[in-house]
Amino acid sequence: MDLKSIKLKEYANMEWLRSEVVVWHAVADQLIGNYLINSDNILEIATGNGFFTFMSLGGKFNEKFDHYYSVDLDKRKNDGDIYDSFPKIQINKFIKQYPLKKLEVALDHKQSTLDQVKLLNLSNNYICQDANTNFSLENIDTIYTNSIYWLKNPLIQLERWYGRLNNGAKIILVFPNSDFFNYCRSYKKESKMWKLLNRGRADTLMWSMDFIDFEKKINTMGYHVVDYKRYLSKLTLQIDDIGLRPISPQLIKMANSLKPDLRFEIKQEWVETMMIILTELLDNEIQNGPKEGGYNFVVLEK
Repeated sequence: MDLKSIKLKEYANMEWLRSEVVVWHAVADQLIGNYLINSDNILEIATGNGFFTFMSLGGKFNEKFDHYYSVDLDKRKNDGDIYDSFPKIQINKFIKQYPLKKLEVALDHKQSTLDQVKLLNLSNNYICQDANTNFSLENIDTIYTNSIYWLKNPLIQLERWYGRLNNGAKIILVFPNSDFFNYCRSYKKESKMWKLLNRGRADTLMWSMDFIDFEKKINTMGYHVVDYKRYLSKLTLQIDDIGLRPISPQLIKMANSLKPDLRFEIKQEWVETMMIILTELLDNEIQNGPKEGGYNFVVLEK
């Protein structure tokens, strides 16, 4: 992994109020982005607001922009997704550079987040649909999803896609393995504190698999593995598991109540301090992620 090309500062700016996720996303950006940029006719499943894909494809935002403008903090009251929100600012005004390549299809089950993706001009087509149902794979050469573990039957879905994709088509996946749960204590939900830290993630992570078992299943379907890497070290995942998740709505509310100039001034100071920590955490991830990683990065080919 090329340390110099990892977009640590870009993700530190983008996700400054949740700095615990920065190393995770910066490393994932390089793994995934290198394949996406060299792929054609891409269908992304579970695009979300599209910010990660936009950046991994070479898009750049103004430093004043970040993940916390288009949120609906009222949804926190019912344990909802605060990021399931319609755009609240003109995101396209903060774009410094558009991606080197566009998706062919961006698919997500939330129209509110797809409306944010549209402002990025990230895809030729936008489809609001549950990925557990059948969707068109016509003219698709690459499927990418970072959320296959949210589907009800991921292996059944992979088998169905195999029958409908052309020879040579690729599937780019990331998903947790058994070490993820060994590192992330909050998923055991053993007390009120750990339940609060987990913030409902354990209820949405529907599936995981060690690569050795996954490869056996894939081979019976007809796929072959083009690439496989472990990533997200024990330390990277433990820091993310605790993090600022329980108080992020309050931090967002406080940040968004400031005048723009003061907000940006504080953000710059915050990021400058966090970069000292994040740089060392990235060094740990580069060294230990490949051997103890709790996530699998896999590229399949039909």
